[in-house]
Amino acid sequence: MVGCETDRPSSGGTSAAITSLAQSVAKRLYDSGNGTINAEVTGRTTQIEVNADGTKTMLTGGTKTIYSWDTDKGEITQKTETVKSHSEVLRNPLVNLNEEIQRLEELLMSKKITSKSKLSIFIFYLTLFILFVKYEKMI
Repeated sequence: MVGCETDRPSSGGTSAAITSLAQSVAKRLYDSGNGTINAEVTGRTTQIEVNADGTKTMLTGGTKTIYSWDTDKGEITQKTETVKSHSEVLRNPLVNLNEEIQRLEELLMSKKITSKSKLSIFIFYLTLFILFVKYEKMI
């Protein structure tokens, strides 16, 4: 399993402790040796830069932490490595959402489709619109 090594605040209320999300996943997965113990959980830390065009670039550097279950010791072990030195532009799947919404509006106004089809398209359009609003709030 591979994921981002995202830190999250502790859910203990006033505690300022930071807990590794990848480590929490490993603890639940391994379940003190009673769970899936033959898998590795990998978390990565790096900086993400938002570009002027809205794309995001994962910057070079950072670390990779690999969590695994040590059967002999009966506990989780971890190993930290340096991440490869390259940048990668992350594609935004919602980048053309506004154009898609406009296209669906035109399709809804078309006389070529039935009322039943219009209802399905309207529901899809509404879902896209909600995603667009949430996306705009994230930027």
